[in-house]
Amino acid sequence: MTPEKEKLLFATYPIFDRTHERFRTGFNCEDGWFGLISEIAKWLPYANFSGLKIVGVKEKFGRIIIDFRNSDKDEVLAISNILDGYTEYSATICEQCGEFKNPLRDHCKSMNAFQPRG
Repeated sequence: MTPEKEKLLFATYPIFDRTHERFRTGFNCEDGWFGLISEIAKWLPYANFSGLKIVGVKEKFGRIIIDFRNSDKDEVLAISNILDGYTEYSATICEQCGEFKNPLRDHCKSMNAFQPRG
């Protein structure tokens, strides 16, 4: 993700723990998921989980992975279930451009799952 968009996410949403070591390299995904990440950061605090912080965001196998920490162990399963839903939903959003993608055909010509990030 571009540094400008990362800065905006960190400045807008206090749910991100930018001091955590997993954020050393920023958000490890492309700009197309900016809207999805914003949506997660905007709505997750409304669930009123104790001390919930997002400590990392990355792409893995074409899906978004959100790492978190929470002070209440009883809430971990509920948080995981919510974030698992976003992980599955992210498979329908192009990581490059942010538009809906059809898994049966190539979406972005610039997207290649076997090409290393540059």
